[in-house]
Amino acid sequence: MPQIGHFLVALQTIIFSSPAMSSSSSKAADPGFQAFAHLLDARLLRALARRGFGTPTPVQRESIEHSLGGEGRDILARARTGSGKTLAYGLPVIQKILMAKERTPRSSPSYAGTRALILVPTKELSEQIVRQLLEVLEFCRDEVSVANVARGVSTSVQKLLLSEKPDIVVATPSRALACLQSGVRRPAHRTAYSHAGPCRAGDTRVARARRGGPDPLVRPR
Repeated sequence: MPQIGHFLVALQTIIFSSPAMSSSSSKAADPGFQAFAHLLDARLLRALARRGFGTPTPVQRESIEHSLGGEGRDILARARTGSGKTLAYGLPVIQKILMAKERTPRSSPSYAGTRALILVPTKELSEQIVRQLLEVLEFCRDEVSVANVARGVSTSVQKLLLSEKPDIVVATPSRALACLQSGVRRPAHRTAYSHAGPCRAGDTRVARARRGGPDPLVRPR
């Protein structure tokens, strides 16, 4: 098996529960995703509003704050099914890709390249995740591309998908390993996001980890 690099994440011992909405008055005063207007691209906010995403869920709020709020931390989160985990990591991933491309000339070799790998347990979940990512990318699909190699496609099709250097690749662990072993594509950036699937109801926890070294989402190829 080819050497694909080492991952080192030093987890903090801080684990906290996401705060619940306390009252109807606080909900009425909640600006929703607009509260992150200083962190999220206006095109993402526009797509969220268009799709009816008004108020971020607790796991989304915590994740966006700690991944984009200047702390430079990794996020380890667990939340129940339907709590919005996809956007909890998807929005920060897309935002960082947009930021990286904004400060990189299109003529630069580092402009195009895979910056994020999302690992999912099933092909069905991969399709749901890709669909939701494309929804929030409605107004910036020309800048951020997504490829799903978790589907049952041939190696030649996988090579074609990955040869276009998608910014985000969604795959099952077995598909990702098969791509690496067959030499389809060697990851240019060592950043992986694992969507493990459902958790128990009421279980919403986020652990913060300090990142070692530069942000892998914006590391040159």
